[in-house]
Amino acid sequence: MSKHYSESLRLPGNHTAAIILGMGPQALFLARTYSRHYETVYMVGKKNWIGYLSRYGKKIISDESERTDILDNLIFKHGIESPVIISGGSDLRYYLEEPRLHGYNVYPKPLEPLYILNDKTNLYNYVDQNDYKIDSLNTWPFVDRSNKISFPLILKWSRDHIEKPFKALIIQDKEELNAAYDKYSQFSDYLILQQLIETKKSLSFACFSLDGKIQKSVIVEQVRQYPPGLSNVVKHYKGEHIQTMTEFSIELIKNLNYSGYVEYEFIEDLKTNSIYLLECNPRPWGWIDYLKYDYRSTDNATMVNTIRDLYYLLRFEKHKLNGNLIRKAWKYLNYNKTIWSINDPLPFIGQLLNFRK
Repeated sequence: MSKHYSESLRLPGNHTAAIILGMGPQALFLARTYSRHYETVYMVGKKNWIGYLSRYGKKIISDESERTDILDNLIFKHGIESPVIISGGSDLRYYLEEPRLHGYNVYPKPLEPLYILNDKTNLYNYVDQNDYKIDSLNTWPFVDRSNKISFPLILKWSRDHIEKPFKALIIQDKEELNAAYDKYSQFSDYLILQQLIETKKSLSFACFSLDGKIQKSVIVEQVRQYPPGLSNVVKHYKGEHIQTMTEFSIELIKNLNYSGYVEYEFIEDLKTNSIYLLECNPRPWGWIDYLKYDYRSTDNATMVNTIRDLYYLLRFEKHKLNGNLIRKAWKYLNYNKTIWSINDPLPFIGQLLNFRK
């Protein structure tokens, strides 16, 4: 990790410790990055082998019922200005629902915009009401039974819930919609129905920002996702929608005076050549290792989550492993790897342990 790259992600203030909420891939990235800047880095959360086996950071395993007391003790020890960095989606939900943490130096910040960015329905309404130059996909409440809905649809979470029996569901017809409602109606306030774009590219603008000013950013195409919503392969995006994605993201970050990591996801409809805002992750995202690159000079940089992508290829696309196997294998091996690091190899074994579950 270069000095210049690490410096671009530095948090303001002269503090001795940083506290990371979570222990997954994003927390691993944060621990490796901020161990350069702090005498002590803590990782606090449920035991995840990926972060737990890292040589970076002191691990404190806890469930949500005891986490606030642990954070209180760490803040008392190291000072109120010690940064608390959110890593994953469930950690962000925990922070938003726990008022005792709202007075701490938490990233992302400020607090109020997070209730907009972290909820798809709120985000779409905010973007529409403030006349941002981007379209959103057609979206309906989960309880909507009107005839204006056209299939296929995707059923997804508008915001995180402590219980999530599925990540996303494809709904093909009215019968499947009724069955989904009978099964998941208790979560209706957290779920939305959305237009499904079947022939698409999944795109993202992601960055680290301080006080509304971007310090480091990348623009990517998420080439393969498995399970849906989790990226296996990411590469630099070179298409015609770069300006639209960039201008929207920069304007929103500036207007919200945003500090922290954030990813804006977009869908490119290949049939109509249209671009749509999909969602926002106001926190580190799953493929955050790619942030070490600069979108202006990484035309050939591709990053792969080895274990998850090999499983996907073997299960669904075996034909991609045929043909000139040596050439393809060599190319695959030369992709940049998430999680794996020669200086910190054990988290890769942790990924295998997680995968077996």
